[in-house]
Amino acid sequence: MRANLKGSSEQGAEHPTPSGCPEYIAKDIASGTPYRVVEAGGEIVSCASADLDRAAKTAELTDCATRPDQRGKGHMRALLDGLMGDLKVRGYPTAFTLARATEPGINIAFSRLGFDYRGRMIRSCRIGEGLEDMNVWSRHLS
Repeated sequence: MRANLKGSSEQGAEHPTPSGCPEYIAKDIASGTPYRVVEAGGEIVSCASADLDRAAKTAELTDCATRPDQRGKGHMRALLDGLMGDLKVRGYPTAFTLARATEPGINIAFSRLGFDYRGRMIRSCRIGEGLEDMNVWSRHLS
């Protein structure tokens, strides 16, 4: 599962979030970060969160991951719709995301949800041992 780590390195943000670490996720939720999950058969099969920028009143929709055997079932759309609703209730007028340029599914999901493509950041994100290109998407939530 791919997700976003709240932090950075000298050469870009580092990924993934330790989504398999319950202590990390519990601490993040306790700090106020909204998370959404889809369960099937008693297991989490898809997840996403909203990394809040409280001062700017915007949020990065991130930590988007779906188990390969669960892809194509609309889980991510439902999660992102739910998170956008959470943000609206909190008074956040905008949201954005940085999506791996090489992953068409997540980019299609944001496009279908009305996000506008804003460009690509080249070799801006460390994932594993390499640097990857990230597409920037944003949208008004009102």
